[in-house]
Amino acid sequence: MRIAKILFLIFLMLGLSSCGGRKREEAVKLIWWGDIYNRNFARKLVEAYNKTNPAIKVSLITPTGSYWMKLQTMMAGGTAPDVFLLSPTQAYELADKGALLSLNGYRTDPAYISFQESVWKALKDELTYKGSLYAIPIWTNTIGIFYNKALFDKAGVAYPTKDWTFKDLLKKAKLLTIRGKKGRIKQYGFGGFPLSVTPWNLDMLIKAFGGELYSKDMRRCLIDTPKSVAAVKWAVEVVNKYHVAPTPSELSTSKGVVSASGTDLFQMGKVAMVYWGRWYLAMLSKSPDLKWAVAPYPRGKRKVMYQAPIYLGISSTTKFPGASWKFIKFVMSKAGQKMLVTYRTEIPALRSVANTPEFLNYAGREDATRVFLGMLEYAGIPHYLPGKGEWFEFAKMKLELALLGKISVEEACKEIAGEYQQSVVRQ
Repeated sequence: MRIAKILFLIFLMLGLSSCGGRKREEAVKLIWWGDIYNRNFARKLVEAYNKTNPAIKVSLITPTGSYWMKLQTMMAGGTAPDVFLLSPTQAYELADKGALLSLNGYRTDPAYISFQESVWKALKDELTYKGSLYAIPIWTNTIGIFYNKALFDKAGVAYPTKDWTFKDLLKKAKLLTIRGKKGRIKQYGFGGFPLSVTPWNLDMLIKAFGGELYSKDMRRCLIDTPKSVAAVKWAVEVVNKYHVAPTPSELSTSKGVVSASGTDLFQMGKVAMVYWGRWYLAMLSKSPDLKWAVAPYPRGKRKVMYQAPIYLGISSTTKFPGASWKFIKFVMSKAGQKMLVTYRTEIPALRSVANTPEFLNYAGREDATRVFLGMLEYAGIPHYLPGKGEWFEFAKMKLELALLGKISVEEACKEIAGEYQQSVVRQ
């Protein structure tokens, strides 16, 4: 009995100590991409925020595997983070599923009003779905054509101009493709366009050729219409008919890890032009002997450019909506946006910050940065209909088969459009 009383007193004291002790600190959970580049930046961002916001701090989650899979797993398990870093497709998917908090109540916040006054035109109140604002753009990107000036000079080919066309690109690519005595290609004129129907790539190319990838109501895929087929065929023929860009097998057998656009080969001096974004400046700055410049995306029948924003959204299940919004306000403030300029190569959402000397003179290449900013003046936002993940994979597979010559472009486009219709019916 005496031992039992002693144990009871010990447990009682421990319980009282626990109740009277320090409460577990609450924190807003932020999930961010987990590669080294993004993880290091996110840590700096969170540290800067936490220094000035001691009440409810932000804790960082940076998964090393698939970011999207990790986020979905956490949501399914009832442990969703409070704030998400999101691509456009991810943001619309989560908004459609009711997983994002409506931000309509924050539209009258002076910080949001100020943000709207300085953000790029196409990004104003942009991620609105079924009448509600669900995410805030924090940075964006446009696409240009990087070209090797030394290879152009050696071949006596004129540099691209700001008004050049797809015909100009193909003509230059032919002149810049060099074959050996046995016909083996020693230098490619162009790296090729990524054949992907995910928002940004093929959609932009099709629109430039005068076609449309989707109907206005997004209920039909128009990739099988004549102008759209012509755009896809052009991209395939650059590789297979004219062979001025590497085939998939040529990319995979070259030394090192090679991107779909042939950027590694560009740095090796084996590709004269590549399609890529401003983030490529970070890699090119490590190749000081490479003489390069950037041209705008070529014109077709229409002058087209899509931008690819990245967003922050808040979980609909968060216990800290106000604190979560406070963190997003920090990221979209001038202080947060200036951190983007300091540590990243993407274009900040605020025009005022993008036009500062710190941003313009990154890597000493204001000329290149001006090209990407210039395209933002007319760059729109690609359309997206939630629930199309499986269709994207189907379309990617069919386009790859067309590129490999296994099926015709017409057949691939017909099957992609048909599968889209079936996915709409299934919804």
